[in-house]
Amino acid sequence: MDAMRIHASIKGCSVAALAVLALACKNVDIGQQCNVLPASVTPAQDECTVKGDLVSTQNYDCDTLFCIVTPKSKSTCDSTTKRVGGRCTKSCVSNDDCFPSDTGMECRRVVLDSDFINELEKTNPDLLAKYLGDLRTTSFCAEPLPPTP
Repeated sequence: MDAMRIHASIKGCSVAALAVLALACKNVDIGQQCNVLPASVTPAQDECTVKGDLVSTQNYDCDTLFCIVTPKSKSTCDSTTKRVGGRCTKSCVSNDDCFPSDTGMECRRVVLDSDFINELEKTNPDLLAKYLGDLRTTSFCAEPLPPTP
């Protein structure tokens, strides 16, 4: 009988440990407000001023070091719009990686700056190959894009 109690106790501890690990895996930082660019950069970039997704790397506001601003439709941006700026993000494979019920974010492809890539192809193709290879898009947790007019 003591062996059964020990087995049940070990099993209970294992389940509790797994529950703690599952909670620890959730990155509570995803979706939190961040500054995509330093305050000294003008004009400020927020969801009403960017023309496309703007991803900031090495951003110390976020645990993942990534901050993203997704443009809002012009009809939702006026002088009364509360502007958030950026939101902490991470690379993802599926919507579940983005905790959509908590953040409102989805996993979607973000296109890297084509002008920058074209310039690198012309001026330093070895550097482009070293850092990006054939990668021209990647998936990040981001707010859904506004509908196209």
